[in-house]
Amino acid sequence: MSAPDVPHEVLSYARRVARLLRAARADLVGVYLHGSAVLGGFDPDRSDVDLLAVVAGSDPGAQRDTGAALAATGALCPGTGLEASVITAATAADVGGCAFEVHVGTAGRTVVTGAGHDGDPDLVLHVAVCREHAVAVAGPPPREVFGAVPPGRVRAALADELRWGRDHAAGRPITPRRGSGA
Repeated sequence: MSAPDVPHEVLSYARRVARLLRAARADLVGVYLHGSAVLGGFDPDRSDVDLLAVVAGSDPGAQRDTGAALAATGALCPGTGLEASVITAATAADVGGCAFEVHVGTAGRTVVTGAGHDGDPDLVLHVAVCREHAVAVAGPPPREVFGAVPPGRVRAALADELRWGRDHAAGRPITPRRGSGA
């Protein structure tokens, strides 16, 4: 999907975030828009804006400032909030242990720095989607930055997401109705 297919307000917001990230991290490689804004189905009343930023290397001293810069953009978001992670070029090329610099979720006012963190398993799917579908808001094309994620690892991550969704579904648990044959 090309940038013109992305809702204008989302693309404008993503470009603004990219400029802020460039100011916060001189080693910024690129900023990549993914999720419903590029895959289709973006609804400003229900969808967040998903960004994955890539920096050249780890800088634990800059993680908190980078997170603060991202969090400050939440009020400007054209959706329900910003969901963004910053990863190194090494993690983008080979997701490995899912190391990250910082993760920000403005809807829940979450800023998690990667220093001393075990990693974020959600990055497996984010990297896989970015490689195939992301729009480069800043930086080189996604396939030049994101390595291929082995299909078995993608399947395992999808199964984990489905289990999580089943266990954390809003409302009451889904159970078969009596006499439904299920």
